Parts: sequence; C-alpha cells; structure tokens
Amino acid sequence: MFTLRLHNRMDSNLRCAMTASFVMILTALGANEATAQVASVAATDDAFEDRVELSWTGDIPLGQFFRIQRDGEVLGIRSRTELTFVDYTGDPGVAYTYCVTPTDAAGNDGAGNCDTGRRIVFAATSVDATDRTLEDRVSVSWSDRSEVEAAYRVYRTSVGAADSTLLATLAANRVAYNDESAVTGITYRYCIVPVDAGGFTAVPACDEGTRGAVLPPAAVAASDGQFNDRVRVTWVDQTALETGYTVYRDGTQLAGLAADVTEYDDMTATTGVDADYCVSATIGGVESVLVCDSGRLGALAPPLEVAASDNTYDDRVDLTWADPGDTEDGFVVTRYRAGAVDVVFADLPAGAGSFADDTAEQT
Repeated sequence: MFTLRLHNRMDSNLRCAMTASFVMILTALGANEATAQVASVAATDDAFEDRVELSWTGDIPLGQFFRIQRDGEVLGIRSRTELTFVDYTGDPGVAYTYCVTPTDAAGNDGAGNCDTGRRIVFAATSVDATDRTLEDRVSVSWSDRSEVEAAYRVYRTSVGAADSTLLATLAANRVAYNDESAVTGITYRYCIVPVDAGGFTAVPACDEGTRGAVLPPAAVAASDGQFNDRVRVTWVDQTALETGYTVYRDGTQLAGLAADVTEYDDMTATTGVDADYCVSATIGGVESVLVCDSGRLGALAPPLEVAASDNTYDDRVDLTWADPGDTEDGFVVTRYRAGAVDVVFADLPAGAGSFADDTAEQT
C-alpha cells in the first residue's frame, strides 16, 4: 500500500480528500499484483535440434514482467506483452524444467508455472542393411535427417552379443557405408549415430544385416576315363566378383587359379582310380561352398577288331584294326615268332587303322 502526500496551499480539508483518493487507487493496484499469475507454460520436446521454444499464457498488470528460468537458472525476462522465449543454450538430449514467473522490480513474485522441454540431434531414419544379397559385403544405408551433425558413427554388434564395435566415423551428410569385414553367414546389428560438433549424439537407429555366401561354381564336371594322361575338371563361373578358384582332389588342394578360369587338368591322377574333384570360388580370402564331381584317369584303350591277312597276298601281310578312341598319340606294331618278339616296327600316327608287313617270310 502506497500513500501519496501532497504539499500545497490548499486548505486542509481538500488535502485530506486527495490523500484518501490516491490511497484508495494504489491499494487497488496492489491487489491486482497479488493475483498476477501464469496460467500455463509449454516447452517443446524433441521438436528442434538447435533450440527449445517456450510459450505461455498469463495476464499481468502494468509494472510487472515475466522471469524465465531453466532448472532454477535465470535465462531472461520478457515484458507483460511478450509470451514466448527461445533457449539456444541447452545441451541436446537433456530434459530441462522451464518456469515462467510474473514479477516486478521489487522482487514481488506472482504465481508461476513450469514445463519440461529438450532439444535433440535428430536420429537417422530408414536404416537398411542388406541381408545375404551381396557376396563381398554388407551395405548399410540411411536417410540423413539432421541439420547439425558433424559426423556419423557406424557401429556393428553380433546379434546376441553385448559389446558393439565402432566400424567407422564418416563425414556429415553421408548416407551409406559398406562393411567388407563382415563374416559370411553371420548376422550383425548395424547402428547409425549422428554426432554434432559438441560431441552430443542422437539416439542410435539400427537394422540387422548379413553378408551373403560367395556364389560357388556351377556344373562342376570331372572327366571319367576319357583321357589317359589327365583328369580334366571344368565348371561354370557364376560370380563376377571372385578373385580366384581353388581345386581339390579327395580333400587335398591341387591348385589355386585366377579369376574367370573355368578348367583345370590334373596331370598327377592315378590310372583307373576314382577321385572326388571339388572346386570353390574365393573373394578376398572368403571361400564359397565346394561343388564336386568324381573323375578318373583312363587306361589307354587297345585297338579293336585287329585282323591279319592269311595267305591272301604273296608279298605281304596286311594288318587292320579299329581306332578305339581319340586319346592315343599313336600305334606300335610288333611281330612275334614262336612266342618271342621278332620285329618292332616304327610307331604309326594316331588315328591309323592299317599296316602292311612286306618283310614277312612265306611259309
């Protein structure tokens, strides 16, 4: 309550009347101050990356203003007609209590009100890790929603494990990462975490992914006695990513071959012995499943339908035969007398089917 005293030449009765009038007016204003209050406060929650916005409702008289506090710390003041405030100084991810209180210069507070609010670094969205669709990697992609990130962290955890591994820290605005260190067939959980310049992080956004198996060779075939000097192994190349092929015989590695090779000749096979030949594709040391076929080295087939003329000619003996196949390099003709070798004639070329012996004696 305030009392206004006037000093002038008015008569005493008039002075008293004026004093009473002012006392009555100021007393009424003081009553309004006592009932000033903030009806409601609203602080934004996770709506912005760089700020928390406050708004409130309240009607306070002339001479009063609003005091804005965050967890008890005064952030600023607003006039009786200003009903909003923006806080750019809070740490991301921290929920603060914001209070707005009507007050005056003398520190007389009215009834305030409070609300919690916070700002965050926006998480990545649409995280997608490939599931067995790629032979050489797991590809992880996401949508960049943040405007304040300084980097992206990529974490990998084996499904069911507790600890995660930081695979990479990427530049801002990146939206993809290839994990070439993933082990084929193991399912991992990949999490993407935006980080701002102050080191504050968003909530991880995750997806599971698995590196696919290396595509094995198709139609593996080992020759079955067609060759007397080798077993030939052939296959179909199914992948464009292989760095090589490996050939095995009965579980023992025979050869490591370059990419795109589709044939191998085993020159060390044992005649007539069946063996299992297996071929795998490799990508950077990761091996496909083995694809196998049995094969064997063929014995040299003898000539067929051998016939020698008998008293048909007076100057020679004609010898004929049928070629058993295409594996021979040539033929040798040997003449026997009384069970012993008499003459070995010169080698005949492959494909030959006859020979005339003009040195035979007449009997």
